[in-house]
Amino acid sequence: MRRAARAGGLALAVALTVATTSCSSSKGSPSSALGANEAHAHAASSTVPTPAGRSFTLAAPDVEAYSTPPLLPVEARNGAQVLLDQYLDRAVLAPLKSGKAGDLAPLFTAAAFERLSGPDRAALVDEGVAGAAVVSLVSASARLTALLGPDGVQLLVAGIDVAVSAKVGTAPLSIHRTGELTMVVDGDAWKISSYDVHVDRDGPQ
Repeated sequence: MRRAARAGGLALAVALTVATTSCSSSKGSPSSALGANEAHAHAASSTVPTPAGRSFTLAAPDVEAYSTPPLLPVEARNGAQVLLDQYLDRAVLAPLKSGKAGDLAPLFTAAAFERLSGPDRAALVDEGVAGAAVVSLVSASARLTALLGPDGVQLLVAGIDVAVSAKVGTAPLSIHRTGELTMVVDGDAWKISSYDVHVDRDGPQ
């Protein structure tokens, strides 16, 4: 079964993956451009351990600018890693065993989290298949695209590809999720502000 969810002006975010020295958006933007030092502090505060075998593999980021392309600050990369790993654990792996997602509110901006109460949820969260005896993360990869302005990182877009296998009783279940998650600093942490995600599930529903 295939489901898709899209919200929050992600088409605009993708169109802006080639970074410029200035940015404007009719759809709205982060409350302020993220200065490099500010972004570092926010990202560092969100770092938590990740269980073994439950982590995204990040490809080399795509960072471009009109001038010499800058490197993506390591703190921003680490903040994205933490956020993606928490999403993987709380929205994908944990609910396959328990039937209920972990606490997702800290992972999304308020507007994006509100949309999760509607039909979008089925594309982003693997609830409703409680009691999977075996859950295996086959692969989880992400490629980051950074939008940089004169003051530093404006946003990150993660192109994700996640494959999971499980057994519900004796029946096999496979889940393949692809798409994009847009991330911004909100308060003191990186959060998902919009998404364009597709999921295919083959097995017990």
